[in-house]
Amino acid sequence: MEVCPQYSLRLANSFFVQDICARLLTLHLLDSQPLFETFGVYLTQRSRTLQSKFLWNHGTEKQSSLGSKPNGHAPGRLQPGAIHSEDPVREIGDATHAALHTISSTIQDAQKIFQDDESCPSLIRRVLQHIQSDASTAPENTRLLHADLFLTTQSLLAKLPSSTHFQLLPPNLRSYRPHVDLTSSSTSIHRTHFYQKMDDWFRQSTSLLQPVVNRWFAELTTVKGVWSVRSSTRGSILGSGLQSEEVARIMDVLDGACRHRVLEIWRLRLQESIRSFRDQLDSTVLSLNQCLEVRKGTLSLFVYSFVHS
Repeated sequence: MEVCPQYSLRLANSFFVQDICARLLTLHLLDSQPLFETFGVYLTQRSRTLQSKFLWNHGTEKQSSLGSKPNGHAPGRLQPGAIHSEDPVREIGDATHAALHTISSTIQDAQKIFQDDESCPSLIRRVLQHIQSDASTAPENTRLLHADLFLTTQSLLAKLPSSTHFQLLPPNLRSYRPHVDLTSSSTSIHRTHFYQKMDDWFRQSTSLLQPVVNRWFAELTTVKGVWSVRSSTRGSILGSGLQSEEVARIMDVLDGACRHRVLEIWRLRLQESIRSFRDQLDSTVLSLNQCLEVRKGTLSLFVYSFVHS
């Protein structure tokens, strides 16, 4: 069963941009939403997707499996640290990649669907132009896009189970074409408004990402592990297709998390070294004191024996 268009936008990572555009068109046409409001709905749903990525915790699935027994037995008590795998680097790297991919794919899909270019209208604008046009085929500047986006009443009715149903329909229904006022402000998004809303969403998303990545990186116990996650994630960021300013912002978030965790690891290691040195020093001093006491007792016995001999 097809989910509602708004909810399906949360699953946009698994859709082609044409599929996302089709769902947004449904909201725009059937709910009579201006494109700017439709754009806002898209970003809201993608924010909820991002929040679901942020809820990931290392070892959650393992905890649920270890904390229960089959055949109706009562859950057993987990041992401390039992939910953690020996090497969380891959899992934390995957979680970080998933969150960053949600941000980058949202921006790129939004640009393809809503951003008007001087040389070419946005994807959703071109589809609306086709809906309003009298052409039976897609316009020249849309021929390379997915054909399902350029449906007509005739092509929809032609997919009826029986061709006789199409013939029985009245002519005015067979030739129906929804009215789209391409000159209205509701069928376009001003470039300034688009960039502002997109920038606000990006800044908010990256701000929320910082403490989440810090929490994930807290599970990494070695500098090598932190560096491994950073290296793999950095590669995916540089290859994401984002603008240089956006890449720089995400890299600041990543490097900040790495710097914070590496300093914390070294601080813990230093504390452990100090504690170990103090323990060794105390043990050595105690041994020396015991040795001195033994020697003092031996010397006293020797003197006593010499005096009374």
